[in-house]
Amino acid sequence: MSVSTVNSRGAGGRLAGLFLVGFATVAGLAIAVAPSSVIPQAHAVGPTCLNGGDYGALSMEQVDGYTFDSRGTRSHVAVIKPDNVHCQHVSSTYVWNGSGSFEFGYLIGYSNCPGFQGHYYVHPHRFWWAMYSTGAFRGCGVFSGSVPEGTYQTFRGSDENGNYYWGAWYNGTNLQPSGVKLDFNQGMNGAGMERALSSDSGYSRFNQLSEYHDGNGWSYFDDLRVGVNRDPSYHFHEVNVHSGETVHD
Repeated sequence: MSVSTVNSRGAGGRLAGLFLVGFATVAGLAIAVAPSSVIPQAHAVGPTCLNGGDYGALSMEQVDGYTFDSRGTRSHVAVIKPDNVHCQHVSSTYVWNGSGSFEFGYLIGYSNCPGFQGHYYVHPHRFWWAMYSTGAFRGCGVFSGSVPEGTYQTFRGSDENGNYYWGAWYNGTNLQPSGVKLDFNQGMNGAGMERALSSDSGYSRFNQLSEYHDGNGWSYFDDLRVGVNRDPSYHFHEVNVHSGETVHD
């Protein structure tokens, strides 16, 4: 396994920028929630088909009394076939903290990761993307080797021991043994889909979404909700409290 990595601050990445913070009462606790919060977007400059940014994006998030102190997100992620992708499709899991995030998932088509922008990934490839809590770019990479199409694979981004070093785990294997150091060690769980063109597939599915907390280890989401919803043709469908998908209207 090899991975190419770029560590350049402030280069190329952008967030959804929807910091619409509301308040909700969950289990009797008043907590801040972000119903339109953020999809950490790791992809969308370079080729002409990406000049307009994302055509659509959707996220699903865990919301409860422990929303903002998770140290990892894990899911069995559907890896779609590339037949209906013409520019870019992304399915990813993430932990978000302020303007920062650690994201791990797969992409088909073009990546926005500096150093990889001109290459078209015909088959699904794993990637990671990280931002400091200040919004400054930390780094990104696209892993070598495609992942099986039409299958479910387990993606996990986490900092279980809270030492500020995050890592991408694929089917239980740590792809980043040295870790990615960030300025936060906990945050909000989520997963999401992005697509560049109206002709790109917006289907995604995340089964058995799980969160990691000190003293509790890994546990399934128990209150999955839609987060960002800005795709004109796809919508969030809750399969159950820990599984969701983005489906065509």
